[in-house]
Amino acid sequence: MRLVRVLTNVRRLTGASPPGREIRIDHVPLRRHSLRAGLLLFAKSRSYDAIVLYQPGRELFFLAALRCLTIGRRPLFAVVDAVFSLPRRSAAGRAADALKRLLWKKVDLLILHVRDCSGIRASWGIPESKCRYVPFKVNSLEAVAGLGTREGDYVFTGGRSRRDFHTFCRAMERLPYRGIILTPREEENAEHGTLLEGLAVPANVELVRDDGSSESWIRHIASSKLAVFCIAPEAIGASGVGAYLLAMALGKCVVITDCPAVRGILTNGGEAILVPPRDPAELAEAIARASEDAERRRAVAERGRRYALSLGGEEDLMRRIAETLAREAESRT
Repeated sequence: MRLVRVLTNVRRLTGASPPGREIRIDHVPLRRHSLRAGLLLFAKSRSYDAIVLYQPGRELFFLAALRCLTIGRRPLFAVVDAVFSLPRRSAAGRAADALKRLLWKKVDLLILHVRDCSGIRASWGIPESKCRYVPFKVNSLEAVAGLGTREGDYVFTGGRSRRDFHTFCRAMERLPYRGIILTPREEENAEHGTLLEGLAVPANVELVRDDGSSESWIRHIASSKLAVFCIAPEAIGASGVGAYLLAMALGKCVVITDCPAVRGILTNGGEAILVPPRDPAELAEAIARASEDAERRRAVAERGRRYALSLGGEEDLMRRIAETLAREAESRT
């Protein structure tokens, strides 16, 4: 078994050591959206077996464009947890997106935290043969593992990435329960595809501004009765996965709309309760059943907790990524 050499912008990945693999991972610090970063990575990459970018910005496309100009041996080009949006409709947007599709062809491997990559394929032309599913992790696992939680009196929802708070509010106005929406300010939400414009928050729901800390998230979820995540139907990536895994690890029954983050991963009534997107009536019924049926709620919560904790934390995720990279790089030789 030969040594696989990997160059990455993720310092956390350098300590990953998958069992049974010979792999050396070197870190190169890169500034996001920087042409110079793309040039630097390209220059250093020639002596490596793989280049790995984690949640890259425009430097991804700078590097892809440079690879168009080279011939001969090139290292495996892998991207982890890329953030995808739907293609734009304006003429300028369509032209820019057409160029992006061409540059995505220069990426050899896409490591995703979703199994369903049909939306990514349809929108950006990335074939499923280039996609590999790697389960995500529980954020702040150490803090969560040592936390004593209680079953509170409110329904929690929150987040900033592709959230559909409008459907949550329309569902909650039909119900007698208290609810909390924990989310950042409008500007930050808009950057991540969550729109609050025209949001009619019913009297039984409180909109709380997130301070950006993990402690805030953990505290609000830990004191809830159940956690609800409405993901916008336009989501084609992993929106919601980190949030629902954290809620599960905290022992909460999770109600979540059907989206790529759950398809082929969670089962309805198993680890979570799944509902159709943008359907306030179905969502309200699911919240009511979970709220009133304590035995069912706690059984779903326990199955979800066991699943989330089985995925581990940061080190476990980095090891899974490193193992996938080593396996794919070896298969190219």
